[in-house]
Amino acid sequence: MTTARTDDKGFLYEWVTTLDGHHLVQIRRLFNAVLETETVIGFPAPLENGESQGFFDELAQDIRLRRKDLLLVRAPNESVVAMLLLSQNAQPNCRHIAELSKCIIQPEYRGQGVLDGGVKALAERCREIGVDVLTMDVRKGSRAEKIWRLLGFTPFGELPDYARVAGKVEAGVYMWARADGLGRTP
Repeated sequence: MTTARTDDKGFLYEWVTTLDGHHLVQIRRLFNAVLETETVIGFPAPLENGESQGFFDELAQDIRLRRKDLLLVRAPNESVVAMLLLSQNAQPNCRHIAELSKCIIQPEYRGQGVLDGGVKALAERCREIGVDVLTMDVRKGSRAEKIWRLLGFTPFGELPDYARVAGKVEAGVYMWARADGLGRTP
């Protein structure tokens, strides 16, 4: 099973199987870098010490128990600059489906090929574990929705009361794509 590869720009794409304290510090830094300008990853503002500890404890347990796969992308300076979570359906008849979540790239690394490399790593991982269908949800009208549509995801539903940010209700879009078609525009 492929767990890590480096692209021609020096970015390392690694599927981690355990989260240690160093990983968690770097992931928290990544979240905070994104949360400085966006509230798109389920938290309203940069994370303070101790805040969201339950999320990170649960994430570490899910990775350890193989309920989720975590892709970390490291820049040539070894800092974590992107991540995504892949959660394969546990039901025997639905093992071909997985959900994507927490797909984030540090703002200053956007437009440098990190997304393309991440999509390649995701497609490889899906082939390795037998995932044919991917699902995800994003805020309606967000930059993320536009990007994932360009990568081949198709909406299949909306939830009007998807997120509440600063007292405002935001709609969400649920999307799907064939794993073997990732990155190919229709």
